[in-house]
Amino acid sequence: MFILVPAFFTAAFLFLDDAPVVAPNSPPVPEDVVAARELFHDLRAATLTDTLPLVATTPQLNSAIRLGSRLIPGFRGDVTIANQTLLSRISIPVPWWSGRKWFNLSGAVPPFQDGLVFENVTLGSITIPPRLALFVGRLSGNLFLGKGDGDTIVNAFSGMEIYRNTVEFDVTLNEIGENGLLNSAFNLLRGQDFPSEQDIDAAYQRVRTAMDAGELPSSGSFLPYIEFALRDALTHTKDGNLVNAYTASIFGLTQACGPNNFNAIVGRFVLTTTRADHNWTTECSELTLNGRIDSRRHFIASAAIHAASNRSVSYSIGEFKELHDTISGAGGFDFTDIAANSSGIKLTNYLVNLPAQQWPEVIDRLTSERAVIVGFDGIPTIMRETRFNTIYGSIDSVIYRSMLQTIDDRIDDLDLYSMHSETSEHP
Repeated sequence: MFILVPAFFTAAFLFLDDAPVVAPNSPPVPEDVVAARELFHDLRAATLTDTLPLVATTPQLNSAIRLGSRLIPGFRGDVTIANQTLLSRISIPVPWWSGRKWFNLSGAVPPFQDGLVFENVTLGSITIPPRLALFVGRLSGNLFLGKGDGDTIVNAFSGMEIYRNTVEFDVTLNEIGENGLLNSAFNLLRGQDFPSEQDIDAAYQRVRTAMDAGELPSSGSFLPYIEFALRDALTHTKDGNLVNAYTASIFGLTQACGPNNFNAIVGRFVLTTTRADHNWTTECSELTLNGRIDSRRHFIASAAIHAASNRSVSYSIGEFKELHDTISGAGGFDFTDIAANSSGIKLTNYLVNLPAQQWPEVIDRLTSERAVIVGFDGIPTIMRETRFNTIYGSIDSVIYRSMLQTIDDRIDDLDLYSMHSETSEHP
């Protein structure tokens, strides 16, 4: 044990720097979301076939990095192409006794066939032999993600060609889906294994059965469904793991009553539900929160994504959607959607940190929607890109953050939370 202390400080001295090698990434803009969505859809397409290459431009890759900087606070990175070589750099802040250090990693990848190769790799100020870097990358992925996922990542990229600012990868990514690589990434984010697809299927079937039996309303407030999911989690907790039972119940509910594109966001990458063949007769299409169908969808999807990962991921996905809406023709940036997202995130964060013995009291307090979702009075609604930029500038501006804080403060005053002090953040 004691030998680990000097080993840690030796590694820090060798590999951690006092400053980042990458400048701060600019905050994402709507065009970044569009570019990253295109890349994401191409990645999904590549998971469905062994023959389709993944084609990406450096602007697309850098857009994805800017979004990643929002998901992982402090993360910085960039990608360029020079001399027919793909150059990538990342800087990650590391908490340190005197403030913080930086983990700086850069690498150069030339065109390759028959397996990933590096031209050079630099960690901090140390140049790492390419083969050793590849071995360490595999080992690190296996250790942190588990299930041999480091090998999966490295083996997925069998070839690469470069054409000006475009990179074409030959990939085998089917293991990313079907509870594969990205499932492991979500497990790492939430700090424990994700509930099984069988548990989520069972929760989905229970809520659909209750709907068809008339135990849940087909119109009006969505609140009875939230109460149903919480009671369902309490009833079907296994091995004392209420967090996983809640996650299964909230995912089953979101599969039934969330947005149509919920599976496109997380479904294939986090779980694979079989949804046993059944002709369900009752739907959720008329259910509302705050009198709005879209608020119900935003609320429940954000609650589910937060249960699967952490607040940065769940919050940022909603934020990216609003940025995209400013230029997509879907309306515009809507702070009331953000308020619904944040209300769902708050519910999950509150519940997963709450002792099981307090859950019955919480469920009994779900007497009105104002227990769980903030009212929209005074919260700005739909703004196209020009108006949003004129008023708020960017999603890093002081006025933008002030509006988010106003929303969070109002959520903290909701009936369900006002009588209880804030618990620690879900990891």
